[in-house]
Amino acid sequence: MKFKIVKYSISWLALSLLIVGATIGLIVSFQQLKPGEFDIVFLSLAWIIVVASGIYLFVFASKEILRREFIKKEAELSDKQPVTKKESPAKSKTTGLNIDTVARKIVRRTSSDKEPSEWGNELLKMLSTELEIMSGVFYFRNKKNKFEPVATYALSHAQQAYTFEEGEGLNGQVALIKLNSVYTTIPDEYTEVCSGLGKVKPIYLAIIPIVVKEKCIALIECTGFKFTSAEIEQLFQIIARELSAKIELGKE
Repeated sequence: MKFKIVKYSISWLALSLLIVGATIGLIVSFQQLKPGEFDIVFLSLAWIIVVASGIYLFVFASKEILRREFIKKEAELSDKQPVTKKESPAKSKTTGLNIDTVARKIVRRTSSDKEPSEWGNELLKMLSTELEIMSGVFYFRNKKNKFEPVATYALSHAQQAYTFEEGEGLNGQVALIKLNSVYTTIPDEYTEVCSGLGKVKPIYLAIIPIVVKEKCIALIECTGFKFTSAEIEQLFQIIARELSAKIELGKE
């Protein structure tokens, strides 16, 4: 490195001597010529061109050398730094749930071109596999504009899926405002879910509208105890958006 600095300094010294020598030569030429002669103007222009060209080429070459040295040093430093694995922003830091991947997998494996009861069952099965939901209901809007349960998963005798209209009850309000709703304060009818292991309390209740062309055509209702409400809300946002787009594209 020291050798390169010395070499760089000598180059600048050489350029300085060249300019000084050219200046002295020009002064001597001026003294030998009579004032007003054309040769004085010619020599002045020639000196300016030579010196300016020399300075430009030297500075350009110096910048290029410095740029290459900088790139080389930067590469050496990057090679010495330890490689750290970047975590996907869609992956939860608390449970390791890859929200984006799981959501798109559920949508991809749901065939919305089938009968509502069939793809509703497919959707609930995927939710039970990927999210381990405790119970679930899939509602579909019928020709009378009422939402009726066409598919269910692990409902106890105490839980009865019912038909409702837009704006009626908790589910009807979600269908009306068309916004995902994840509750951590569970209504009394959802406080316990019966299973083979006894009664388990869910930690969230998710009610997700499927909206196509600004109209809620279906509703997903499910409860679970795994993953946080924030994770579930983020996952269902992707599911609702992607599934709505898939259905709308299939109808065109």
